[in-house]
Amino acid sequence: MAAHISAMLELHERGSIVFDCGNSLRGQVADRRGIAEAFTIPGFVPEFIRPLFCKGSGPFRGAALSGNPEDILTTDQAILDLFPEKKSLGRSLPPHPKKKKPAAVCHTSSSRRCTTT
Repeated sequence: MAAHISAMLELHERGSIVFDCGNSLRGQVADRRGIAEAFTIPGFVPEFIRPLFCKGSGPFRGAALSGNPEDILTTDQAILDLFPEKKSLGRSLPPHPKKKKPAAVCHTSSSRRCTTT
């Protein structure tokens, strides 16, 4: 792990885009190998996803706690209804009766905030 982080630090110093993908590699190396500068490598979410969320965009995940796939189909349709201008959502979230898993991910972009109750 230390060699991996050392290589990432070297690439980062040379101008490459490097990031921790959320597996706590930086923390493990900083804590157990004494390479505190591991935290100069940004994490994926703060570096790439958080700025999307600040613009009302990004990967939004949903899960039906009921376990019923029909509930996700209802959620998918609500997203399509809320963002009719996002034609790409129609391709990524087609209401599909064969969808078997009670979870979904969609990427949306909007300057307006939306909430559901």
